[in-house]
Amino acid sequence: MKNQRLLVWSIGTVIVLLLSVFGWWFWSLGTVRAGATPVIAAEVVTPPVEIRRTGSDTWRPLDATEPVLPGDRIRTGAEGEARITWGDRGYTRIDPSSELVIERAPLEGHLTPGADIGLAVEGGRIWSRMLKLLDLDSSMQVRTSDVVATVRGTTFGIIKDADGSQAAVTESVVEISGSAATTLLRDNQWGLFLPGGLPHEVRDLRPDDAWAQEHMRRDREDDAKFAEYLRDRAERRAAEFEGAPLFLVEASERLRLRFATGARTSALAAAYAERRLGRALIGGDERDWRAFVRYADQAGTERGRLIGLVHAALSARLRERGTEAFASELAYRRALADPSEAARAYLDALMLDERIDDAVLREERRNPDALGRLAQDIGIFETRIESLNATETEKEGLRDKAAALRKRLEYVLGLSRPEPGPEPVPEPVPQPIQGRQIPDPAQPTPPILKPAEEPVTPTQTPTLYARFSLLAAPSIVDIGQPVRLTLYGITAEGRADDLTASATFSSGRASDGSFDGNLFTPAVAGTITLYGAYADASGTRTASASITVRAPQADTGLKDVRISFTGPTTLPCSGRSSFKVIATYGDGRTQDVTMLARLTVSDPKLIYANNEGTLLTFCAAETSTATLTASYTEREVTRGASATITVEPEPPPTSGGGQQGGAYYLY
Repeated sequence: MKNQRLLVWSIGTVIVLLLSVFGWWFWSLGTVRAGATPVIAAEVVTPPVEIRRTGSDTWRPLDATEPVLPGDRIRTGAEGEARITWGDRGYTRIDPSSELVIERAPLEGHLTPGADIGLAVEGGRIWSRMLKLLDLDSSMQVRTSDVVATVRGTTFGIIKDADGSQAAVTESVVEISGSAATTLLRDNQWGLFLPGGLPHEVRDLRPDDAWAQEHMRRDREDDAKFAEYLRDRAERRAAEFEGAPLFLVEASERLRLRFATGARTSALAAAYAERRLGRALIGGDERDWRAFVRYADQAGTERGRLIGLVHAALSARLRERGTEAFASELAYRRALADPSEAARAYLDALMLDERIDDAVLREERRNPDALGRLAQDIGIFETRIESLNATETEKEGLRDKAAALRKRLEYVLGLSRPEPGPEPVPEPVPQPIQGRQIPDPAQPTPPILKPAEEPVTPTQTPTLYARFSLLAAPSIVDIGQPVRLTLYGITAEGRADDLTASATFSSGRASDGSFDGNLFTPAVAGTITLYGAYADASGTRTASASITVRAPQADTGLKDVRISFTGPTTLPCSGRSSFKVIATYGDGRTQDVTMLARLTVSDPKLIYANNEGTLLTFCAAETSTATLTASYTEREVTRGASATITVEPEPPPTSGGGQQGGAYYLY
């Protein structure tokens, strides 16, 4: 009997041990290795390179790779070259004898939605190559004293010299603007601009444009390196699945997500999505794409970055196949993944954006039917947003995308307009120098010849338009938010003219809102139809556009944080108390955020607090106080609270019973 009990006990112990080992192994399958966080940094390609930090008047050598911040300046010597890496989204090369100021830049290298980069070229040459950001509102601006170049994801160079500013574009579109003019440079174009943004010459790039051709060659080399980097990262992520069945890995991931709370949930989901993406990109199947989308939908604010990784990988792999191939690949992945309604709409916005690129790069702006269908599809997209089964935050993000698409479409229509004839001005107007070549970096830039000629006013003939198009931007607004109306007349040849200055605007009802020129300010909520009328030789004709006006929304964001004690705040030596950190929201909701709050104490030798809501005290020679402070951040809003803890000293020791100072101490 004794041996039998021993055998049963031994078998039970082995089973428990095996279950414990299996449980530990199973739980470890959901562990993800932290990847390197992309940073925005400057590095030396060829010395000498100097940097001057924001707030400093001293230049010092840039010897290694260093993070850069807004306000920093970088300059290169006659033989020097530097490079700024924008995380995993692109880079800017700084050529010899150049100086660059970083005016605006994100603090992290993922370039999440809304990322804004601003550079100022004080002199010399820079060349930038940026992957197209998935977020349509993200942009980069490069400023000189003459012009501002605005891009959203493209390859271009800027030269600033005594004669003016030059820009070369090898991929996508760059808007060159100044106080006097705005010009769009498209794929494989070069322009020379005078102060105020006046275009002096715009032409196609040529094989003998040495500077642009050299950077294009280097871009091809960097593309290959970037594709290899993405492949290596994907392989490292996919390697985390080795040695375990996929269904067990997924079960462990789901279990960890179930027990995670708050910010930890979105961080875990983002990590799982990234490693599923790695597996999908190196030969996974539709299960991996579905898992990627499922985890990305739980990743909160990280979802934009995750979809950005998809775009980076696919665009690096499909760059030679063009935007149409990318749109097809994206549609295929969308069909495989079958994501949520909001994610599907987000991908629809990307495909509309690719169609706008095609309209610019493939001259489809000459086709009025293609532009009309594009404008109609953007309107359908805007309308569909309101009926999506999505959160208000997701809908707001999609509305912003739709507004950005409308703005880009206006740019395309602007490209369709013919170059205006010269107008009379008091001073002579510089005329283009035909066949100007982009200067070789090794040669000094020749001066611009500016022969003066008397302006000639061409004879204007009335234009008859085949149809009209009214654009309202933004098309989804709150009550009291202005809407800008632009009326375009489109000729039979497909040319679009901006007729806003000669048009009259109205709405269906006087109570809808008020007009100030082409600005409409809505006064009621709902769908409002706006009209633009134009009179020509054929009579007065109108075009219409609808906008959606939202009623004021209650603010449901984080409003306040307080520390609530369930125990005393005056404690003896070696005492213990309990507390909670409670967040209050605009709609009156409250939530326990103790586990997510950041806790600090003013005197760690007197009190200790942890995120489980436990407060401990240590001994003091006399009655003392310390402050417990809690702060909590949600959606970039931070609130804090503090509480004062009083610690009383340990009573003096006595022997037996007795009286000391009027108080009795019994031991």
